[in-house]
Amino acid sequence: MTIFELRSRIDVLDELILHLLNQRAAAAQQIGRLKKQERLEVQDPDREAGVLAHVVEQNQGPLTAEQVSVIFQHIIAGCRDLQR
Repeated sequence: MTIFELRSRIDVLDELILHLLNQRAAAAQQIGRLKKQERLEVQDPDREAGVLAHVVEQNQGPLTAEQVSVIFQHIIAGCRDLQR
């Protein structure tokens, strides 16, 4: 494969990732509304730790566990902001 072909593949994958991130964000917004109705705290450290543990466990590389954890910490933080 050429660099151009690989970069084109990355562009397609980036669009897919963006689509999935927005789906996740929409679900987080729905959770935020439910938490507000039930007067629950937005931040749930146990849930966040569980999400991180799960994605690290599911990771098959080439990203390291640390890299996956950092990426998902940012995703979780962004979705948490949306819940507010």
